[in-house]
Amino acid sequence: MKTKTIISSFIALALCSALYAMPNLEQNNFKELRIEIGDIIQQSVPQDDINKQDENGRTALIRAAIAGDTETVRFLVEEKKANLDIQDRYGSTALILAAYFGHTEIVRILAEKTNLDIQDEDGKTALILAAYFGHTEIVRILAEKANLDIQDEYGDTALILAAYFGHTEIVRILVENNAKLNIKNEHGDTALIWAAYFGHTEIVRILVENNAKLNIKNEHGDTALIWAAYFGYTEIVRILAEKANLDIQDRHGDTALILAAMKGHVEIVRILAEKTNLDIQDEDGKTALMWAIEKNLTEIETILTEAEKARKQARKQKWKQIGQQALEGIVAGGQTAK
Repeated sequence: MKTKTIISSFIALALCSALYAMPNLEQNNFKELRIEIGDIIQQSVPQDDINKQDENGRTALIRAAIAGDTETVRFLVEEKKANLDIQDRYGSTALILAAYFGHTEIVRILAEKTNLDIQDEDGKTALILAAYFGHTEIVRILAEKANLDIQDEYGDTALILAAYFGHTEIVRILVENNAKLNIKNEHGDTALIWAAYFGHTEIVRILVENNAKLNIKNEHGDTALIWAAYFGYTEIVRILAEKANLDIQDRHGDTALILAAMKGHVEIVRILAEKTNLDIQDEDGKTALMWAIEKNLTEIETILTEAEKARKQARKQKWKQIGQQALEGIVAGGQTAK
């Protein structure tokens, strides 16, 4: 029997590998680093040497930002007028690395004067990294002025990553600051699709309430509703089913209802059976009811059978009303002629 392709774990692994591939970050040498940087304060260092870069392209400011040395950063920025936008050999600036490590006060200092939208070699900005790692206050600081919609090399934005990892408050901040909700990454996934995939109910609610598009399909033909139905996230299905197209089919021809029936999600089948097309067939020519019968899911079989009966009765009643109205019209016309 076919199963849906699950690729999220591999994407997550790739993302983590890329994000953690920042060698020589020296956090284990904070004490020595602070002493070394402290020499800059105590000595009369020529201005040209303030921005001198080491073998990894890092300046004193970048190294102080990595170390979380707030006072040294403040001194270099305010007194020495250090260049804030220098990038190391990996494309990272002092701001990017401060955001990476969650050094909130340093980000606050740097954000007042630096370019917030510089991207490292992986296309990540300070905001993207803060959203990825769940540094809420840093996102709040950066979201006021940064470009919220920059995409990294995978096509992910800060909002997509926040939704992916379930950082609800960060999603709320980005949405309130007018981040674009419907940007797709390289696989066609949006913030809503990832939130639905991982069962982040409140994030789904936030995105839906702010008019995110519900029917966007990724490269596999999956929508947010399809994933929620597949994994059995009942409340998310309830939220999405109010406005989403229930009859969209993925690349295997499966609808949300077919998948819910196939996986035995009784309550979801009950929700979807009220409005969806019960007769849609997947690539194997099977309807939701056929899957329920094949898998001996008697409760789902009953729900679908009763839903079909109710619809037939409704159609019969509708045609009866139409016929009655037509008859009344004929009678009325005859009486007028007299």
